[in-house]
Amino acid sequence: MEFQGAMEAVGKAVDITGVVAIVVGIAVASSIAAGALLGKGPDRTDVYHQYRRRLGRSILLGLELFMAADIIRTVVPATDTQDRVGAGER
Repeated sequence: MEFQGAMEAVGKAVDITGVVAIVVGIAVASSIAAGALLGKGPDRTDVYHQYRRRLGRSILLGLELFMAADIIRTVVPATDTQDRVGAGER
């Protein structure tokens, strides 16, 4: 496998990791919020704000991973093209 193909595979793996981060984050935040709402404790008043905070963190993590994957896939072909032009190939 050549370098560009390997970087494409890495980009796809990072994309998948971003999706997993968002889905797992939603599941965890929702289960924690549901447990807090069903339980009888003093922390029930702030459940909504904590839920939004946890949900936002998981979405941001997923988006950061998507951006990293996009950068990986964008920079690698540009570098490969510059190497060919520098070597005199067209």
